[in-house]
Amino acid sequence: MDLFEIVTTYSPVLTARELLAGGLVLAAAVLGSVHLYHRKRIRASQAAAISAMTAFLLLVAGVTLLSRPPWERSYELMPFWSYGAIARGMPGMLREVVLNCIMLLPAGVLLPFIFGRPLRWHRGLLFGVVCSGCIEIAQLVSCRGLCETDDVIHNSIGCMVGCVVGSWVIGRLQGRKTGDNDE
Repeated sequence: MDLFEIVTTYSPVLTARELLAGGLVLAAAVLGSVHLYHRKRIRASQAAAISAMTAFLLLVAGVTLLSRPPWERSYELMPFWSYGAIARGMPGMLREVVLNCIMLLPAGVLLPFIFGRPLRWHRGLLFGVVCSGCIEIAQLVSCRGLCETDDVIHNSIGCMVGCVVGSWVIGRLQGRKTGDNDE
């Protein structure tokens, strides 16, 4: 399945109410960021990262919750059950594991930019656990999708990797700005 097929398959058809709610949340994040920037509490890059994170998390919510019709409540709480399914040759499970690892990677990349400094890996892991846990609980409560611990694990790993990458990038950018060189 290529990227275009993934996007067209999982792109939600949102109602006017969902679009309005998402637009209001995004507008509040942008206006709040601009306000903090004008009060000299954050830099412009941090305001942009906050706005980008809000837009990204709204997109994730649309794909993981709003794009799915309600059906019966289902959950899989056994950690690493998907690896057994992969070993049994279950088609598509490896792709699902990889996509779940990638899903919150951009959020992890944005985290150091929001804070304006490199962060340790465990901050990205914690953020991933919280975000993914909220998604999984919302799926369970709303009966939209399979609530599973493996998704929390894989999403969190991706967020942690993204945080490491974002921290490396911001560290390099700040090193250039101050004239520091590690080499």
